[in-house]
Amino acid sequence: MRDAFDSALNSLISIWRKGGSGVFDTYGIESQTYTLLLENVKCAFDPGPGKEIVTQAGFGVQKYTFFLRPIQVDFPPVPLNIHHWIQVNVANSVPVVLVSATALMFDIKNIKNMRGHHLEVEAELVEP
Repeated sequence: MRDAFDSALNSLISIWRKGGSGVFDTYGIESQTYTLLLENVKCAFDPGPGKEIVTQAGFGVQKYTFFLRPIQVDFPPVPLNIHHWIQVNVANSVPVVLVSATALMFDIKNIKNMRGHHLEVEAELVEP
């Protein structure tokens, strides 16, 4: 049975894992790669507070809350957690044009499980 929550899920996301590539620079820092775990996860999301920054890492930080059904990801399957990343593929029924495979990755900061009904995922996007 579909409830009103499912009707509000008008966006699609992919879930990724970020991890070491095995390649180290001259300072001993390992480069990171993203691995796609799951595609076309239905969700809805709302922007939250943001702030402008001026650093080499980016120009701004924006917080978002994603709403989705509880899911298992990774190998072996585990609940979605703060070690995963989100990429928006369809926003409010409109496809998102990606510049690269790692463009606009949302860093998961916190996950609230709302009594097994749905997840409220707090994530942060650093605008490059």
